Amino acid sequence: PVYVNSAISQKTANPLTPVTLYANYSEAFSGETQYLYSTWNGHSQVSSASTTSQLMQEHAFSNTGTKSISFYAGNSPDPATNSLSDLYSSTSTATVDIVPFVLDPSPTDYSSVGTSVNLTLSYNTQTSAKITSIQVTVNGALGDRFSVDAASGKVTYDFTQPSPAPILVVWTATDQYGYSQSVTFQYGSNLNPALYSNKVTVLQSANATSSYPISLSGVPSGTGMYQQLITINNPSDYNINSKGSNIQFVASNGTLLYAWIQSINSTSMQVWVKNYNGSSIIDMQVLPQFENLFSSSGYLGEAPQLSPTYAQYDNAAYKNGTAVFEKYWNFAGTSLPSGWYISQNGGVTSYHVDNGYYSETGNNGIFGIET
Repeated sequence: PVYVNSAISQKTANPLTPVTLYANYSEAFSGETQYLYSTWNGHSQVSSASTTSQLMQEHAFSNTGTKSISFYAGNSPDPATNSLSDLYSSTSTATVDIVPFVLDPSPTDYSSVGTSVNLTLSYNTQTSAKITSIQVTVNGALGDRFSVDAASGKVTYDFTQPSPAPILVVWTATDQYGYSQSVTFQYGSNLNPALYSNKVTVLQSANATSSYPISLSGVPSGTGMYQQLITINNPSDYNINSKGSNIQFVASNGTLLYAWIQSINSTSMQVWVKNYNGSSIIDMQVLPQFENLFSSSGYLGEAPQLSPTYAQYDNAAYKNGTAVFEKYWNFAGTSLPSGWYISQNGGVTSYHVDNGYYSETGNNGIFGIET
């Protein structure tokens, strides 16, 4: 008879990692051809050798899961010398677990646009296969500011670019045998994370710390939207910062609402919110005090005179005034916009525009602006 004992190179492997089967056997007749017959999860393989007591086979599995291996050895005598038939060993079995290597993104919060932030990816092949290539793309562009720490199994990407849109980060790692795997993370905009709430907990600490339902009366019925004035007394009691830049308003259907701060001081804050008709409850969400949700792609704006530079957060780029009101102009500059003119009736009148609108009327004068 033919006897066989065996070993496989590893019990756990990544896809495409070659798994080696070593078979040692006793030779029934020295110098004759020996065969190793194997089945790798349904795939048959045969190898042969002469004048040796060990055979080796390799096989790579393309997908994951627990794979079965069965095998036996055979000896083929030379009929010209001994007239004997083939001899075979009994069948042996083994299993191997094919697992993907693990990629674990570890995003880091940061609180201000323009501050460099490191996005860290940890990886573990779980086998002897080595990671040979790592790439990262940010919104489709290949990243070139990352470093690999082979000793700890980590790669770090230095993210510095502010983005008004959601940020899609794709990590792709490839091992020495060509097996690759990707992991995708989507972050909220780091200019206005509340606008894109897919993952507002990363890149900026944009989780609302508090939410306050506001009940409204006299809400118009039907479809469409209208302007709602909301007064908040003692805004600091709600952890609202001095600029009011850390709040947002959310409709009952979960969508963000455009808002325009008319005035704010330590005792009162007035905000116009464009709300849905028929919606009698909206939520005011308050974020950490360091947040600034004023942005050109955001939902929060303010009256032009409230910012250090006139209309800094109420200009053509920000458009919050025009998003809230049907007709709106902030009177930035020194002239009326095209299509606007002065209507007057009686009295001595005068006006001028200089980062604001200023007018005087005489007795019994009627003075106004038309579009």
